[in-house]
Amino acid sequence: MNDIGMRFRWSLLQMMLAVAMMAGMASLSIHLLYVHASPLEVIEQAGGMVLGDYDNAGNLLECVVFFKSSSMMGPREIRAICRLPNVRGIAFRRWEEPAPDLSQFSQILTLDTINILDGNDDMFASIAKIPHLRVLRLSGDKVKGAGLYHLAGMQKLEILDLSDTCTTDSGAQVLHRIKGLEEVGLRNTCISDAALSDLWRLKALKHLDLARTPITASGVQDLAKIRTLKSVNLNYTLVSGSDIGPLEHVDHVVGFGLDRESAE
Repeated sequence: MNDIGMRFRWSLLQMMLAVAMMAGMASLSIHLLYVHASPLEVIEQAGGMVLGDYDNAGNLLECVVFFKSSSMMGPREIRAICRLPNVRGIAFRRWEEPAPDLSQFSQILTLDTINILDGNDDMFASIAKIPHLRVLRLSGDKVKGAGLYHLAGMQKLEILDLSDTCTTDSGAQVLHRIKGLEEVGLRNTCISDAALSDLWRLKALKHLDLARTPITASGVQDLAKIRTLKSVNLNYTLVSGSDIGPLEHVDHVVGFGLDRESAE
C-alpha cells in the first residue's frame, strides 16, 4: 500500500459509504410524502439516500444509508431505516443538533459501520447506543476525543479510525478501555508520545496508523509493549531508522527510511 501503509479493511458496502459522501446527494430524487410511504420514500423525502444491492426482481437485499446532516434524521426516518432489510452502514456528512437518538439502531443486528465525515465530541454518547457496531470512522477538526470514554462498553468495536481529527492525548488515553479494538487510526491527529502509554492494554490490537503525528523514539518504546501489533505506520513522524529496533516483533513498519523490507 502507499503512504498509508495500513490494512484497514474496506468491504464493498463500506466503499459505498465513502462514495455516497463524495456524491454530495447530487442525483437524489425527492418523492412526495404520503400516509403509507415506504421506508425508501420516507428517507428520500427527508433528504437521505439509500444505496444497496437488489435481486433480479428489484427487491432490496442489503443497503447503506446516507444523510447530509444528522439533524435530518428524526424519529420517523429512524423508524424507516429500521424497516429496511439488512442495513450494513449509516453515514453522515455532518453531525449537528438536533442530534438523532440512535438507540433504536441497536435492534438492527446487521448494522456494521458508521461513518461521520465532519463530527464533534457530542456524537460519542449517541454512537455508544449501538453496542454491536464493529467499525467506526470519524473525521473533522471538532473531534477532540473528549467523549471517547462513552465507547468503553462497545466490546464488539474492532476498527476505530480517528484520522484527520483533532484527537488529543487525553482523548486517546482512554482508547484502552475499548477492549476489542484491532485497528486504530490516529493519522494526522493532535496526539504526542503521551497518547501511546496505555495502548499495550489493548490485547487484540494489530494495526496502528500514527502517520503525520510528532511521535518520537520515546513513543516507540511504548509501541514495543504491544506484543500483538502486526503493522504500524510511522510516515511523517519524528522516528528515524535507528529508533525502530524495539519493534522487531512487528511485521510491517512503514515510514520514510523505516520500511523493514527495504532495510533488510
